[in-house]
Amino acid sequence: MYSAKVMGIHFKKAATYFRNFGLSAMLDLSIFAIILFFAKPIFGTGMAILMASVTARILSSLVNFRLNKVLFLGGNSKKRSYLIKYYILWLGLLTSSASMIYIINDVFAINEVIAKTISDISLGIFSYQTQMRWVFRENSSKKTKGIYFRVVRKILACFMKREVMVDKKIFSKENVLVGHHQNFYGPVSCMLYLPDSVHFWVVSHLFTFKECFNMYYQHTFKKIIKLPKILAFIMAVLCGLFIPPLIKSAKAIPVYRESRKITKTLTQSIDLLNQGKQVMIFPDAEYDDDGQIMGEIYNGFMHLEKLYHRANKKHIGFVPIITDKKTGKIINSKALYFNDKTPYNVQKNILTNQIRDSMNLKYKDNTGLKTHSHMSEMKEKSTYRKR
Repeated sequence: MYSAKVMGIHFKKAATYFRNFGLSAMLDLSIFAIILFFAKPIFGTGMAILMASVTARILSSLVNFRLNKVLFLGGNSKKRSYLIKYYILWLGLLTSSASMIYIINDVFAINEVIAKTISDISLGIFSYQTQMRWVFRENSSKKTKGIYFRVVRKILACFMKREVMVDKKIFSKENVLVGHHQNFYGPVSCMLYLPDSVHFWVVSHLFTFKECFNMYYQHTFKKIIKLPKILAFIMAVLCGLFIPPLIKSAKAIPVYRESRKITKTLTQSIDLLNQGKQVMIFPDAEYDDDGQIMGEIYNGFMHLEKLYHRANKKHIGFVPIITDKKTGKIINSKALYFNDKTPYNVQKNILTNQIRDSMNLKYKDNTGLKTHSHMSEMKEKSTYRKR
């Protein structure tokens, strides 16, 4: 049984669809009437209806496709399959519409424009269900990652063995997963072994050749590793050619640090969470520290809670994910949630510390996790009161 909230979402989507349908239909009907008026005396009723229907449907379909793509997919997908399926449906609707108009006009002697209105309303209901269930449907059973990433993942997994001991229930609903960099160990391990429903935050510099090359050449290979310039250049070129396509194929979320574009990161993350998927973040400040114990972590990602709660009127779970370098295990700690009683800004600091404490204590056999988390919370509250 659908909840009132789910029914409300479906009703809102249907209402938006029929608004789009109405706008497209008005354009369609206007073009149809104009062409029919001029073509009927010259070509006769049958040919004039066909010409008017085809021309009007082509022009209005361009508008309708764009509007419905935004409705069902957010307008971000560039897959050609949606366009192909849309125009397969379009051809079917075109044929049906022209046939229905001719039959209604010929059998019932109803004006062609009125006949088209009746036809389009009937077909519009059918079209809505077809577009929602087939044309713009994102099949969750399909692999969400690109083939390039899947091939590389298979190859690397042969050399980087990990034992995944994460509760599968975490991946059955929307959650924010929080990991520990440990240089590249944490992100690479999780990207190789966590399911495709998990989408990772990745710094935006790794999405383009130019920025990726500059980062690895100027910072990683010259400044950190201190390679000779020519070798650093060659290595940076290889990284620039290999990494951006891989990150894009992994369907990662670009993170725009210290930029207004960070709103794109948050919006894309919320869209995925609303689809029941998971977002994974590695917020530790010392990302190049390969130690197991997590130190200071940034809490900007907590803004996801505010946005998600505002949209859904419920809290999102923050799940600590631990990648143990000594045992090769990937494990999780208990999901942590905001509550409705404590102010957001207070809870943000409390929950950030709880996540860090939870990860560090889980690494140490999970001893006293609940007690320590509670003590951390009380300490934060005490500090807040003193301020």
